[in-house]
Amino acid sequence: TGAYHALPSWQGYHVPKAAFLERLRMTLYLPIPGADALPPRCTAHGCNAVMDPRGYHLYFCGHSGGTSLRHNLLRDLTYEIARTVGCSNVEREKYLNRNRDDRRLDVFLDNIFVDNTVVSLTHAMSPDGDGGWRRNSLAATTQGAAAREGWRRKCRKYPPADLPPGTELKPAVMEPFGHMGHTFVELLAHFAAKAHEVRGWPEWFFWHKFAPKFGACLAKGNYEKACFMRNFYERRRVDGDAATGGGGPDASRPVAHDRELDLDGPAQSAR
Repeated sequence: TGAYHALPSWQGYHVPKAAFLERLRMTLYLPIPGADALPPRCTAHGCNAVMDPRGYHLYFCGHSGGTSLRHNLLRDLTYEIARTVGCSNVEREKYLNRNRDDRRLDVFLDNIFVDNTVVSLTHAMSPDGDGGWRRNSLAATTQGAAAREGWRRKCRKYPPADLPPGTELKPAVMEPFGHMGHTFVELLAHFAAKAHEVRGWPEWFFWHKFAPKFGACLAKGNYEKACFMRNFYERRRVDGDAATGGGGPDASRPVAHDRELDLDGPAQSAR
């Protein structure tokens, strides 16, 4: 719920009205704008998953663009907060071990490597064999299952033996609906303690003013990714029409996604 009560701080870290409304629709489990204009299956290369009727696959799909937009927003916010609360040796895109390979993690602070990621709920779901997912999957029955799977994947990718001596890894894992992995919560607790130690702030002040910004940042990132995906599908549809000679306006077909229509609410913006 951080998207609803995060306080503004730095220039550029705000949630557009359309992103706020899209986040509100997710909370209420309503279809997102343009959901009924999406194809039955995802047409991104290598995906082919069944498109859910609410359009939430736009947030989950890892086979298309827009994912890096969301990731970079969270990475940059982590970096800014680490500097603000007084962490030492704060770096962005820090090499894990330059002598061994070129792997880099998102943020380095206080001898902690932080790697931000938003994991699809499908990480902890079982395919049903027809492009969909089983309703009794772990992600559907256990809170935070996808975040834990994302944490395990990061730990396998960056095992302790690969870390420089005296450092540790804290994967900053979030699910698209906002659930944080346990090491992300530990990182926030580290920030709160550091702000108290260095800045003299009471720890509640950090949790009240800064921690909710990650929820707001995720809402903005989800919106940017969804807009990217909606436009991707629209370009695919237009290209397909042109290839088959079926171009031209057609009132029976959904129109292209228009960000401004998001401001009118789900009834007016339904395609």
